[in-house]
Amino acid sequence: MILLLLILSGNIGILSAMFFDFHPEILSLPIFSLLLYEVSSKRYKFFWILLSILLLTKEDFGLYLSFLGLALWAGGEKQRGCRTFVISILSFWLIVLKIMPYFGAGLIGGGYLSKTVFGQSIPGGLELVTWIFQPLIKVKTVLVSLGVWLFLPLMDRVTIFLIIPLIAARFLLNDPLRWGLNLHYSGVLSLVLCWGFVNVLLNKKKILEIFGIEKILIFTLILEVLVIAHFSPRLNVTGKRSREAHEIKSVLVVVPSNASVSASSNLVPHLAARKEIYQFPEGIEQAEYVVLTLDRTTYPLSWDQFKLKVNELNKNPDYELQAEKGSTYLFKRINR
Repeated sequence: MILLLLILSGNIGILSAMFFDFHPEILSLPIFSLLLYEVSSKRYKFFWILLSILLLTKEDFGLYLSFLGLALWAGGEKQRGCRTFVISILSFWLIVLKIMPYFGAGLIGGGYLSKTVFGQSIPGGLELVTWIFQPLIKVKTVLVSLGVWLFLPLMDRVTIFLIIPLIAARFLLNDPLRWGLNLHYSGVLSLVLCWGFVNVLLNKKKILEIFGIEKILIFTLILEVLVIAHFSPRLNVTGKRSREAHEIKSVLVVVPSNASVSASSNLVPHLAARKEIYQFPEGIEQAEYVVLTLDRTTYPLSWDQFKLKVNELNKNPDYELQAEKGSTYLFKRINR
């Protein structure tokens, strides 16, 4: 059990998610864990409650859990599987096509799904194959994610169904954030693969008889350490993170607690306890202060767009650069 916890907690997907900004997909992991436990134990005491919570966590779960319904149906649990599929798909449809557009996001509002799923140009013929598998980081991500679990999760039926939408997102979406091993998108996949890994070890007795569970877990842990050692510079889990965090904090303390602020997306949670807070580039005309950091993420702007905005603010006569530390900048409005 201790070895298994070490493998999961140190898994590259979970680890990268821990060092990323707060995201609802990561909030869902303990809830999803309980749901998967109920599926494997076939107790289903809180199944519908957990399912409902997950559907409210993020719109993607409507799609993920519809595949769970297909897995249950294929495993002989026709009624539960059918209900899970219908409820999940209806939830996905309702949130993406009705609720999100109403609040200015989604398909109509030009939000995330619109830009990545419905707004991309898909080629035909042989070019489609290249479009799906290029760049090769997509393939590398999938192989590494499966490899740290020795590809054993592919021997579990439910796991295969669950990873279909997760892996398909790597290949079919045109958002580079989905292609790599970093960020919250690897967290859910890592949890599902760990769960499948455990299921295979529990149910495939011949594997345990041949190798022994301790040897399998130790080999998996060694493999994971090697993978993390290779990718750790990209995960930013070095001392550099502590220095950058200190630099950001030294800038944030300058901002008055009652001032209106427009800030980078990863800084908004740290400045949110005020009447007016905007996610940059929103709120530039209203905010008294603008706090920007080039550290980690520039969402919703590209890196180049973000740097251009910083330069524009630096030249804007209505603002003055009040503080600068590392890659973090604080601008104060001087003309209102």
